[in-house]
Amino acid sequence: MIVNKIKKIVDALLSPSDQHLQGMQNIRTDEANLEFEQAQCFEQLAIEHHLTCDNDQSTYNNRNAIWNFLSAALKGHSDAQYKLGVCYLHGQLGLDKNYTHAEEWLTKAAKQDHSDAQYKLGVCYLHGQSGLDKNYTHAEEWLKKAAKQGHHEAQMTLEKAYSQLAFS
Repeated sequence: MIVNKIKKIVDALLSPSDQHLQGMQNIRTDEANLEFEQAQCFEQLAIEHHLTCDNDQSTYNNRNAIWNFLSAALKGHSDAQYKLGVCYLHGQLGLDKNYTHAEEWLTKAAKQDHSDAQYKLGVCYLHGQSGLDKNYTHAEEWLKKAAKQGHHEAQMTLEKAYSQLAFS
């Protein structure tokens, strides 16, 4: 058993194959997942400290939550990308509202088939909300993608848009 493990390690070191690259990707994914979980913990702590009027600790936890969400998002974690998009959209966790950054992060998540991000973008384009111009083509595209994944609100929004002839 140990011999087999040593052989795998030697093979990986001597010939960087797709398998080795896949292993590196797994490490990156594991790191992103851990950072996302840490961010969620800091976010929860920030909420609890805000409720107890401990603003210094709340600010500290907001900063750590954003840092971990950003780190995970930069590694391609779609939930973290969505969370950053929402935080920029609504000015949460100590971030100022920034619709350009919100659109950027929501789009990154949506392109990875994150149905909530697809729905959020679709609604913003449909109604011209959150700094996005009305764009029925983009709205229909994102809402259809979310609906195909079973996103109930996207299905209902699409149905309503079609009935009101917003989409043809």
